[in-house]
Amino acid sequence: MSLTTALFNAKSGLASTQRQVAGASDNIANARTPGYVAKEARISANNTAGIGTGVSADVVRSPVDSILLRDVRLEAAKLGTFDVRAAALSPLATASGNPEDERSVAFAVTKLETAFQELYDAPERTDLQRQVFFAARELTERLGTAQGAVQTGREAADRRIEEGVNSVNTALEGIADLNRKVAEGMADPSIDISGILDERDRLIDVVAEQIGIRTFTRDQGEVVITTTEGVTLLDGEPRELTFTRTTVIDASTRIDSIPSGLSGLQVDGFNIEPGPLGGPQALRSGAIAGNFLARDVDLIQYQSQIDALAKETIVLFQQADAQVAALRYGAFTGGPEAVVDVPGLFTDLGAGVDPAATDVDIIGLAGRIAVNDLVDPEAGGDLSRIRTGVVATFRDDAAEVDFSGGAGVATATAAYTNPASAQLAGFKDQLADFLDGLSSTRPLVPNGGLTSNVTLQNFAADLASGIQTDRANLENLADRTRTIFDTLENRRYNENGVNIDEESEKLLELEQAYAANAQVINIIARMFDELLARIA
Repeated sequence: MSLTTALFNAKSGLASTQRQVAGASDNIANARTPGYVAKEARISANNTAGIGTGVSADVVRSPVDSILLRDVRLEAAKLGTFDVRAAALSPLATASGNPEDERSVAFAVTKLETAFQELYDAPERTDLQRQVFFAARELTERLGTAQGAVQTGREAADRRIEEGVNSVNTALEGIADLNRKVAEGMADPSIDISGILDERDRLIDVVAEQIGIRTFTRDQGEVVITTTEGVTLLDGEPRELTFTRTTVIDASTRIDSIPSGLSGLQVDGFNIEPGPLGGPQALRSGAIAGNFLARDVDLIQYQSQIDALAKETIVLFQQADAQVAALRYGAFTGGPEAVVDVPGLFTDLGAGVDPAATDVDIIGLAGRIAVNDLVDPEAGGDLSRIRTGVVATFRDDAAEVDFSGGAGVATATAAYTNPASAQLAGFKDQLADFLDGLSSTRPLVPNGGLTSNVTLQNFAADLASGIQTDRANLENLADRTRTIFDTLENRRYNENGVNIDEESEKLLELEQAYAANAQVINIIARMFDELLARIA
């Protein structure tokens, strides 16, 4: 081997080592960079006219397991679905508490029943009347708080949908741009596209967290993205997702109402949102799908249950209040015609509620239920009406009842069917009717699968327990999915990520190789110097 050939070999060894050092240091620097795939050196021998002329090194991207990558992304979408649905229930779960918690609606119902029992034993005591009033008002506040939590959760889900859609659109635009660069690199081998592929994979991961996707790569290196349901998101140019956020959502704001007041999700005008209006190509996984289900399914179900509880609370005290029942349903002989809107102890913003009202009729009732002003001292009412019935005042002879309704309600007098048997002292009969109503089963037909025909307290307890159970179930699903996702992600990292210890060891070996090649060059240089000196 000539000195010139030896010099070329040593110089190529230095260049090869330098490239390997650059690759190893790049790996170490990006060890924690999301989506980064470790680079590895491929060494090949140089040969000119059958004579070895050193080596060359190409730093290339480690091979990626496409099946593993697909599974990681599918699990990421599932995890996103469960995570956001569980998170959406948090405000309501916190507000409703467990049945035994003092902040729960169930506890408020129990507290009201206890207050009535104490008043039954001493109906003349104003402090016990006031205790019933405060317990009734607390129940309305708890129902209102629960409804507020529902709307808070729905508004948060709506906001997260907007954020998710924006991130997907931005990522798709970035992927489309990187696709063009990959195609250019595939056509020109001198262009290193490994970093471009890393960034493209990172952006695809962003999309996969929000939407369940599938991908495939064309011959020229461009990636095509579709939803798992078959809707194309990117094929050459990205297809824009469109969604409009609703800043204020109330109980009546429903996706299936006309007009709905809520935005669906479209791809080039084609609807893909899940929920009541979802078709066969509606999204089934990903954070966006989870937020739609939370906004339009999960929390709507709880809203309906809370409204059903508010309705039966109002109706119970309409039917158990003898005087209100007389006005509403003609329960007394010789009385006036029924006045349908007269309320009992609880009202729908001052009005009564029809027992036959449907779920649609009572939307948002939990946020409107209030204690009747006729028993509220702060509104000019009289606490004694709690024991007599809210619209009744007894005269001294206690043989007749004076119905004094609120504004717009007729005032009339009517006798009991059997006045002689009426036990008017202390009005225990009326209080007993209230207690009977609270302990009797109600014809509750809730939306969401809770047991019907139960007492008010049992329904409230089932509602609170159901919310906590549903959240716990979603969290358990999220935890199980996270375990699978973490396992797959660790495999992905082990196969394609950076092992800093290995890279550091590799650098030490490269340092030795570099020094050896440099020493060869120094030796050859001295040999050339000696040769030239002898020639001279």
